Amino acid sequence: MRKSIATGLVTFILLIAILFISINTVFFSGTEDLSNVLMGNIISDLISILLCIIIFMVVFLDLRDNRSTRIFLLLLFIETVLLFADIHCWVWDGDQTLVTAAIVANIVSYLCVLLLLTFYWALLLELYKPFHKRMAKFTKVIIALAVTDVILIVTNPLTGLFFVMDGNALYVRSDTFLLSLLAPNFIGLIEVYCILKFETKSRRKIVFIGYILFSWIAMFIQLFNYGISLQYVSFMFSFVLMYANIYLDRGTELIFNESRMNEQNAAIMVSQIQPHFLYNSLTSIMNIKGNPPQTRDAIAEFGGYLRANLDSMTTTNPIPVQREIEHVESYIYLRKLKFGDRLNIIYNIEDTSFFLPPETIKTIVSSVIEYNLVRDEQPLTITLSTENTEKYHVVRIYNDSVTPLARGFIRDKNNIEIAAMVNRLNTMVGGTLKNIEDSRGGNTVEIRIPHSSRY
Repeated sequence: MRKSIATGLVTFILLIAILFISINTVFFSGTEDLSNVLMGNIISDLISILLCIIIFMVVFLDLRDNRSTRIFLLLLFIETVLLFADIHCWVWDGDQTLVTAAIVANIVSYLCVLLLLTFYWALLLELYKPFHKRMAKFTKVIIALAVTDVILIVTNPLTGLFFVMDGNALYVRSDTFLLSLLAPNFIGLIEVYCILKFETKSRRKIVFIGYILFSWIAMFIQLFNYGISLQYVSFMFSFVLMYANIYLDRGTELIFNESRMNEQNAAIMVSQIQPHFLYNSLTSIMNIKGNPPQTRDAIAEFGGYLRANLDSMTTTNPIPVQREIEHVESYIYLRKLKFGDRLNIIYNIEDTSFFLPPETIKTIVSSVIEYNLVRDEQPLTITLSTENTEKYHVVRIYNDSVTPLARGFIRDKNNIEIAAMVNRLNTMVGGTLKNIEDSRGGNTVEIRIPHSSRY
């Protein structure tokens, strides 16, 4: 944790330095003092390289090895090469003895920008694995654009399509320079579209779109302020955001692991009260000759309810929603022994293809009942429904209560069970919970679990 904080402070200081230098560079680009512009560009590139190296080393040494991490490290490496090439472009520009070297450096810069966007698509493919089939057509388009652009960049010394070196060995944009922006920006548009379509978390959506958006803003500024270098540095800002996002996700994972440890401790406690002995004892009582059928049914339901409760204390993974619904059915059966026809539940189950943490629906249903004053003149009907939408598996628990407290029970800060359930829902399956109050009475608790959940 201390290492992460220290890295964050160093990164923040360096970003402020880059921002200050970039602002000054833009200011001086409108003056005749080109030496300040040159120095500002080089210093910004050098600080960005230092940031790349810091983030690369921290991520390489501190995070587990997986494909998405490797792609992120590759992007950092390409960015470092791009910044080095940009420095040499500035240093060698105007040197008659290094014209060929300057041309190569500029070609490398063009190629690196294209590679940063192309491999970013590879990162998105890894992050959105459930949508591979839907993204396949875009992959073909991006590959075609990338290959075409590589050919145009490599052959630029022959065609002069994007840039030329004038008689003073200075870099000059060609009249057809804007063609160099077509492939990278079209790839960026595809990536933004897919992020908006497939990403469900707002924070990640902002971070991932920022990678493209910062580049576009910098490119726009550069078009009208010839001689400054912002676009390459803009990628660095995006990498810092991604780095922060990685550690936020890692923090969530640590919370999840801590929750698992607590569940393991609970498992030890449960094992000490011998749940199978309790369940078997109830089964034996149920089978005593002479028990009324209603008593036998009640004991059977209570046994099933008890087993589900004990299992939930030892389960470390989400469970099928169908099993959770069966648990709710047992709970409602037992509650109806007290309330009779004053308590009713309607099931409208359309989707059973997803998983959720145990006790999720049951916690909401039990809270609805506890917060209501169920009586003859004020019966309670609960409607439990599930459906599969384009991005989410949705569970809705509606109750027709007109009691203000019962309609807003989700907001009760003293309800520890609800708070714990919401935390499990978010950390285990990335789910969210929303309370929708009906002005005519009643309210709906809506649970959304993204298709991209790992379960």
